Amino acid sequence: MDIKKILVLIVAMALMCTPAFAGEQPEYDVVGCDANAVFNDFVKDLVCVNNAGFGTYTPLNGFSNFCFYNTTTAAYDCRNTNGREHWVPPSIPGAGGDPCFKPPFTFQPNQLLAKVGAGNPGTYKWIIVLQKKPETDLNVNIVDCVVKMNSPTMFGDEAFEGAFQTGWMLYPWGELAFDLTRNPKITVNALPGPFAGFTAPFNVNSRTLTGLSVVPLLDAYYTSKGPWEEGIVVAKPVTGDPGQTTLIQGDALEIIITLPPTNTADVRYGQQSVVVKYVGIHGDIYPDLRPLPVPQQICAACAHL
Repeated sequence: MDIKKILVLIVAMALMCTPAFAGEQPEYDVVGCDANAVFNDFVKDLVCVNNAGFGTYTPLNGFSNFCFYNTTTAAYDCRNTNGREHWVPPSIPGAGGDPCFKPPFTFQPNQLLAKVGAGNPGTYKWIIVLQKKPETDLNVNIVDCVVKMNSPTMFGDEAFEGAFQTGWMLYPWGELAFDLTRNPKITVNALPGPFAGFTAPFNVNSRTLTGLSVVPLLDAYYTSKGPWEEGIVVAKPVTGDPGQTTLIQGDALEIIITLPPTNTADVRYGQQSVVVKYVGIHGDIYPDLRPLPVPQQICAACAHL
């Protein structure tokens, strides 16, 4: 066997012996506990089960609740803005009902949706901590609940009858016309964490899904429809690019959604309607390691696959 073949075999064996958790891994983050997030699906559960932390802080997504811990109630409060993670709804969550996701949920605080009705303005805000250093672009995925005015369910049953899309104007004679300015706008900012290479928040950029053009994610229009999930691609911030700094574990994204007074649909979002998804670097992680009185225990187990 010649030297070249021996070298090839050595390289192959080295690759086969690489630790299973080396390199890059998928990650997702929400406001509150990732492991039992409301809209988790098979893929997120798969990520949760396989995302190791370190020592007893495994799985990583089980040590992910960065909301304010209320020592009086012995509970996390994800609407308290003193927490590193929180959300600010435009109305009382749950007060406007839920025409999209009623069963089988039991309506825990993280499952309640806050309503902005047709013809009303409103602003939602989420701050989500990144538990890994992003190696790629990041997806901001938004789970919608959009129905026609006063519809009790997304399937109809009176009022103006069921699911809808923002931006569409329905004229009395039945004609539909799309108006860009009646849609929600989204802004995404990066916030520094405990290990950040920057001190002041900055606005991140988006990579458009057709053409992959890079544009600022600042009051950018998007459209929302029915119970479906929208995807906004955040271009990975890289130090040296104008106005950008590389993000690391512990930094956070601030997501702000505003609806105009000319909005034509009933729109609802909840605490965990927004999820940040990306590929992160294994080992560059940020579990919730806050000292007591914050509970030093897993916030939830990953779903059994």
